Amino acid sequence: MIFLSVLQYLTLFLVVRQAQAQVTPRGFKFNSGGKGRGGCSAEDVAIILKELEIAKEAAEAAARDLTSYPYYYAFQSPNHPYFQGKNLAQAARTMYSRIALMADRFHLDHKFRIECRSELCADEDGDITALTKESIIHAILPPMLWLKRPADPVMAFCEPFFKTEDLGSRKSVVSTELRLQQFKEVLNEAKKNPGAGVDSVNMDNVAFMRSQVVLHELAHTAYASRPII
Repeated sequence: MIFLSVLQYLTLFLVVRQAQAQVTPRGFKFNSGGKGRGGCSAEDVAIILKELEIAKEAAEAAARDLTSYPYYYAFQSPNHPYFQGKNLAQAARTMYSRIALMADRFHLDHKFRIECRSELCADEDGDITALTKESIIHAILPPMLWLKRPADPVMAFCEPFFKTEDLGSRKSVVSTELRLQQFKEVLNEAKKNPGAGVDSVNMDNVAFMRSQVVLHELAHTAYASRPII
């Protein structure tokens, strides 16, 4: 009888936990391991979550206004041979919409693990800012054909993502807020002094914003990139 009572309580516990798992938002899985083992400090987590939020907003804007700006035609010409037979605008909108979903910390279905300064970084060039690693099974097989569930994708943020040595260098990764503030100051100065240059307001400097690094890495995932492959 005692055994049956314990079994009943255990069954009830599991049912309750299963029900909670279905309604509780699943956030990102930040690695809490020690330094050098991919562990993210509280400061690291705050930086990453802020940039993920900005990346989400940027991806949503791209999905909504994709064809409203000349960059769409300059860098991804709809007439390029690679895109023949494809609805490029629709595919790109779907891709950016998926990136926005993945960047949403409370999205339920596309969870991935985040590491900071992990061994994945050590395996790459010392200047690597971030990288994404994902099982090839995600990319080539639908879930119904998985013999076992592949490991969650890993996004590793390396030391250069967090450490800014030269705020004036275009090769230095900085927070999105700081870079946009720099752009604002340059443009305001140009309004006051028409002879002032605005050379620093360019796509190179956009590319080295932290949120752009996040967008770039999310675009590598099978879920996000599938619409355009």
